[in-house]
Amino acid sequence: MKIKTVRRTAAAAAVVGAAATGIALAPGAKADSSFTGPNGYISSSCSGSLINSGRLYSSNGTRHSTAQWRLYYSSSNGGTNCLVLNDNIWGSHDMTAAIRYAYNYNDGAKDSGVFANYAGASNLKNAAGRCIGITVSLTEHDGTVYSYNRESFHCG
Repeated sequence: MKIKTVRRTAAAAAVVGAAATGIALAPGAKADSSFTGPNGYISSSCSGSLINSGRLYSSNGTRHSTAQWRLYYSSSNGGTNCLVLNDNIWGSHDMTAAIRYAYNYNDGAKDSGVFANYAGASNLKNAAGRCIGITVSLTEHDGTVYSYNRESFHCG
């Protein structure tokens, strides 16, 4: 986790700098960064119940052998969804776990950087009765990118 801590500290400084200049970082932005909107936050783990999970795929449809995303829901804070991406493989990788309200790239949470074990936990509060979107990605050592994007689901 040392890598994650170092990247999060640098990412926090980047977010503060971006806020000061009025630059918004979209969940798909390619930078070692965390982004949190008004209803998003990053935590060390997810609470609540597991409501969905899935795998990541390359652009040619190949499924990653071990990486898996997990989505949790808790009734706290007006309904909170939490997303984490576990790579379950040796070494550090470029990973992203981003959660947002559906079609809204200005509110939510994105944890992105080079991590040893997982990206996230990315949280979105006040989500009860609203659709959410997620984006997760992992880049292997050979440069192959595996990802999953869902723009609108878990509406409720």
